[in-house]
Amino acid sequence: LYDACMSFFKDGVEMVFKRDADAQKRYIFTALKDIVSPPGSTSMSVTAKKADDNLWGEGISIKIKAEGKPEMTAVTNANSVAVFKNIDPSKYAGTVTTPNGVTNFNKIADTGVDARITVVAS
Repeated sequence: LYDACMSFFKDGVEMVFKRDADAQKRYIFTALKDIVSPPGSTSMSVTAKKADDNLWGEGISIKIKAEGKPEMTAVTNANSVAVFKNIDPSKYAGTVTTPNGVTNFNKIADTGVDARITVVAS
């Protein structure tokens, strides 16, 4: 599928819109990706738990970052959940910072899905 799309983009740029720079911009992979997975089309909920299965509760700092994007920070609510709304579909690297230290995690957030992860943080 990827090869077929790339061939289509090449035809659009080199043959169909050879002299139209504005139209050529529509024939790049990111243009298709933004149609299929528009920016801000997903969310992520991160729950912070202790090793003894109790919740950390309110006020725990959680950060997530996708490659090439700025880092985002949220703080857990009383249920020990931090919510990141309207994020781009991507693979995220994250950290949970508790009074005892920092715990790393990774999570993929797909279009139209509320990605959820529970992190056991020390």
